[in-house]
Amino acid sequence: MKKPESHRPSVLCWLGRSSVRQRVLFGISIFSFVVVDCRILAQAPNEESYRNAMLSGKDYLDKSYKNAASADQKAKDAATIRKAGCKTDRRAAEANAKPLLRESDRLTEEANRLARKALDKFRLAETLESKLPEPKFGEALALLQLKAYCAAIEKIESLRAARYQTPEITFALGLALVSSSDARSTLSQQGIELLGKYIKEANASRSQGAARGS
Repeated sequence: MKKPESHRPSVLCWLGRSSVRQRVLFGISIFSFVVVDCRILAQAPNEESYRNAMLSGKDYLDKSYKNAASADQKAKDAATIRKAGCKTDRRAAEANAKPLLRESDRLTEEANRLARKALDKFRLAETLESKLPEPKFGEALALLQLKAYCAAIEKIESLRAARYQTPEITFALGLALVSSSDARSTLSQQGIELLGKYIKEANASRSQGAARGS
């Protein structure tokens, strides 16, 4: 009998190659298209305000991801310097690492500030167009960026309960579960399965696109 397909090895490999923030940045590239689609969907007197709120939210979140990615890189550079210093001059290594760590902290604070601004914009958009799912998804991504995992999961689950099922939702929920759970827990395993499903669907979509282009 054929064993059930497991996504765990490939997903763990993918998780190991990139930071949480970088993986979310990968997911937000799809969300940008959702925001553009909302320009067509929001046919209401407050359409312009809604569109501006959504686009501002996305812009703040994009900037937050970039600052966070830079913060991660600064921290990695500092760790590399410290490691090398263990074999040479530890005191000099610490002196060289400290400015990088301070800059990493500053960039992280800025990333969180921008994520909070994004969250405010998406909440504003939801008040303007409460029936549309996109603002709620934006809120979930901003909460995920702020590491408010429980709130992000609740927001995503409410969208799933309302039958808003998209690859982006699968990605975000999987990432939230993996990021917020112990690696050996059931929730982490569920997250890995969801991310595996997302990767499989993304690869299939790319293959279909390549086939149509050939």
